[in-house]
Amino acid sequence: FSLLSINSSFAQGITSKGFTAGLNLANVSGKNIKNNSMKIGFAVGAFLTYSVNHQIAVRPEIYYSTKGFTTSQGEGSFTTSLNYIDIPILGVYKINRNINIFAGPYIDIFLSGNYKIEIGEYNTSGDIKSKDMATPGFGLAFGGEYNLNKIKIGARYNLGLSNVSDSTEDLDKYTHSVIQILVGFAL
Repeated sequence: FSLLSINSSFAQGITSKGFTAGLNLANVSGKNIKNNSMKIGFAVGAFLTYSVNHQIAVRPEIYYSTKGFTTSQGEGSFTTSLNYIDIPILGVYKINRNINIFAGPYIDIFLSGNYKIEIGEYNTSGDIKSKDMATPGFGLAFGGEYNLNKIKIGARYNLGLSNVSDSTEDLDKYTHSVIQILVGFAL
């Protein structure tokens, strides 16, 4: 009887799959990071929901995600634009038919990036190389969503737990901090 009830709880299977896109409000945090501000970007990807039972599900996702930050001091500014593949594995708890909360780990894989330095009339820019970045990185994602038939409207916070830069210098230790507002469509 126990085996049958365990088997029936996992028999729910894949209950939804689809695409999602939205807005990233990205920043970094660290003890030497001062006067920084959010960088607006985007995320676009896909998800698959595997229901364990009527209230609990597991949702692996994959996103192309833009991150970065801007910092300023005096009349100078430094801006980074970073491109990643994010892969979260979320545990989803269905509060009711329309509202879900979720949390879980993610890894991010650095793809490319660039920087721009502006100090008065002096401007320079360049590419950020993979060898200078700690990749893959990891963190935690948590948030909630409202389901409207096949449309999912949600917000989440991605808290980076690994250093963004591959540098061992204390000055260069910082982590991602990203707020996402996403709209998904289940197929």
